Amino acid sequence: MILYEDELKEVDIIIESPVSFKEAQKSALKIKIDDIILPVISIDNLIKMKRNTGRSIDRLDIEELKKIKKLRRG
Repeated sequence: MILYEDELKEVDIIIESPVSFKEAQKSALKIKIDDIILPVISIDNLIKMKRNTGRSIDRLDIEELKKIKKLRRG
């Protein structure tokens, strides 16, 4: 994984992923902002990707993502 960061933003670039682009695209959420529809990776696939990094921050993110997932289920 490569991390790009500056004062305004931070971007993780995934080099190796347990989720294929096709799989991620198929299950992506479609979010509309103004007139643009953006695909956003599903929580399940994001968790899979974060498990693969081995970074402690991603382990913390996974716990938060699981909480969000549980809240969404009601």
